[in-house]
Amino acid sequence: MRLALHPFNVSDDPAGNVALVERDLETCLKEGVELLVLPELWISSFAGDAESIAARALDDERRLAEVHAHAAALGVAFVGSTLANGRRAPRNRAHLAGAHGLQALCDKAHLFRLTGEPLAFERGEEPGRAVDCGMTRVGAAICYDLRFPEVARAAWRDGAELLCVVAQWGLPRTKHLRALSIGRAVELQGFVAAVNRVGQSTLGGKLVEYGGECLVVDPDGEVLHESRGHGELRIVDIDLDLARTRRRELPVARDDAARLWQATARARETTSER
Repeated sequence: MRLALHPFNVSDDPAGNVALVERDLETCLKEGVELLVLPELWISSFAGDAESIAARALDDERRLAEVHAHAAALGVAFVGSTLANGRRAPRNRAHLAGAHGLQALCDKAHLFRLTGEPLAFERGEEPGRAVDCGMTRVGAAICYDLRFPEVARAAWRDGAELLCVVAQWGLPRTKHLRALSIGRAVELQGFVAAVNRVGQSTLGGKLVEYGGECLVVDPDGEVLHESRGHGELRIVDIDLDLARTRRRELPVARDDAARLWQATARARETTSER
């Protein structure tokens, strides 16, 4: 499977971001790329304060539908997250879109307090899932969610062989992004493709810088591609048979004790209600 990763500088100009991604999709068609992985909130980024974010959610949904149609016409798919309307506030939602339809993968469940995300977003409350993408299944984790293994394992339990990590992960913690991506690939016996935007923005009154990291890791934890900075499109080939071979050799899924963690979560919820 051929992947493309683009850690571009997500600007406050949604039309410009959309035009850039549409050009990427055309390049993907020429290069035989099946799946393009984009940064977190690739259409409008965090769009300023809570009021601005809420105002842009409907516009993000409209623009996403337009890019999905363009990708579908080209026969290329992409993964990234965009603003989506929630019950009380917008959500940060990852999609697989394009050649295989427009399908939600997950809503960001853990909101990053250091930049004020809980003030502007509604957190996701359902486990993520995997969806068919050609001959494989793909799931996603959105930035801070990568620190919480349950998010990635939900996609794994749904058959994901490739986990796409879409991020706006600030310096100096990008070494954590690398370490966690490698760990998740080994845990899930699958591939991880992580894309972190380049550039900088002001969030929660703080200037945040981003490293533009791209990382592709195989099921053995081997880094197949690693780059940072400049925001250039990267193309990487992965052999999905390696994930299938590792899962046959060591059938970890048979020993998955999900029931234990689900029981723990229920007990915590009961305690908090008291």
